[in-house]
Amino acid sequence: MGTCNERVFRDGLQVVVNLSSRVLTPAEMSLLSKGLSFCPTPKEVDIFALKKDMFDFVRRLRLKEYYCGDESIDGDFSDQPAFRKRSTWCPERNKDAILETYVSLLEKKILSQDLSIRCQRNLFTDEQEALENLRRYDDIIIKPADKSSAVVVMDRARYVGEAMRQLSDKDVCLPLSHDPTADMVDIINERVRRLHSDGYISDSTLQFLLINCNARAGRFYLLPKIHKKNSPGRPVISGCNTPTEKISAFVDHQLKHLVPQIPSYVKDTNDFLAKLKDMERFPDGAILVTIDVVGLYPNIPHDEGLEALRRTLNKRSNPVIPTDHIVDLAELVLKNNNFEFDGSHFLQKRGTAIGTRMAPAYANLFMHHLESQLLNLAPVKPYLWLRYIDDIFMIWTAGEQSLLEFLQWINQLHDNIKFTSDWSKRTINYLDVQNINNNGVIETDLYTKPTDKHQYLFHTSCHPKGVKQSIPYAQALRLRRICSTSAAFENRAAALQKHLVHRGY
Repeated sequence: MGTCNERVFRDGLQVVVNLSSRVLTPAEMSLLSKGLSFCPTPKEVDIFALKKDMFDFVRRLRLKEYYCGDESIDGDFSDQPAFRKRSTWCPERNKDAILETYVSLLEKKILSQDLSIRCQRNLFTDEQEALENLRRYDDIIIKPADKSSAVVVMDRARYVGEAMRQLSDKDVCLPLSHDPTADMVDIINERVRRLHSDGYISDSTLQFLLINCNARAGRFYLLPKIHKKNSPGRPVISGCNTPTEKISAFVDHQLKHLVPQIPSYVKDTNDFLAKLKDMERFPDGAILVTIDVVGLYPNIPHDEGLEALRRTLNKRSNPVIPTDHIVDLAELVLKNNNFEFDGSHFLQKRGTAIGTRMAPAYANLFMHHLESQLLNLAPVKPYLWLRYIDDIFMIWTAGEQSLLEFLQWINQLHDNIKFTSDWSKRTINYLDVQNINNNGVIETDLYTKPTDKHQYLFHTSCHPKGVKQSIPYAQALRLRRICSTSAAFENRAAALQKHLVHRGY
């Protein structure tokens, strides 16, 4: 049972969880229940943005026409090649008369509209006032819940106190007396120039990776874990515009194609379901087990993580960039993760930040190194071992007692990396799949966490129509893939329909 300030809004669903001492009005609760992704309609048409969008669209058309028939160009100009500054070049006008006629008619049609007409608002008057009020409140923090679609309101003092509690761990964070960002920019730029002078990156990649004067320290924030006692926060460091942002993306580009080669690798739910399907049946005496690594990202020792990268990179057959250079860049990312919170500066001493681009691949390769040792040394080995980053799915066939001994044994192998586990002979939840052993027959159903509030994008949000139309189809397709029986699918589809109706569909 929560405190008196944990209020439930709308039909008994805890869409908005108020942990603060501030009593929110019905209009404020109504506004927040629309979700943090809800987009209010603008007061008027942004003429500049409209013309820019039209220019970008016309540019793509001219590029398509210009490169038509050139087999060396794939024709997709929505994304430029990695690690190259985006080109702004546009083919000259009047190269194709038909295209230019279409462009002329399009511009005339759009710009002839009465753009002074005010857009129809998608917020009620009291909700608009609530939006302005929530902006002014400086005693509360509004965040999405961790692993949930709920909106959480917390007292700022409580939020800051929880953050400082976590940042006071001197084994993880080092308080700094100043902002070291400028010094880190110089160090990273020097290393990037060395890569270029050694001939490992092109001129365009050099220009992309060099950091400009606008770099800033990372931003630390928390996602409240409302499914746990006292709602502790999951720490996240935003790496946007930080000195290590670009080299982290570059390292990730070098690592990400190596991750799928890991034998235990699970890409996503669909990949997991495909691996289950390949089994056809659960083996006799199967015990279904899930294992979770406790706080993987912040607990990876730098030396062990970098050694795991080195070993994996050394297995490449035709490396374009030597292993030492990639490992050096990864070390820069790990050891120069400075960030700011509430006016104070810190440096992360251990592990990797959740918000940096290379973190998933880095964590995956470290876990591959650790699990390889674990499985080689295990006196009794699992029948199946699959892993999605820090979430492990295991099938055990050697009996309950040996399973308990195995689970106890793996927690003695590493000083930092510890595991929690759950197991059953009948059913176990992994990712968003409920796995059922029906006398050896593999059955699957949808699993959602109890804290999931099913806050799909509200239908009146000012998003493109196609985005909103795709949500029911995509969610129904997800159910069709996960639910192995018609009864399970029909049950989940009926629930989905109710959730979508609640969101205005």
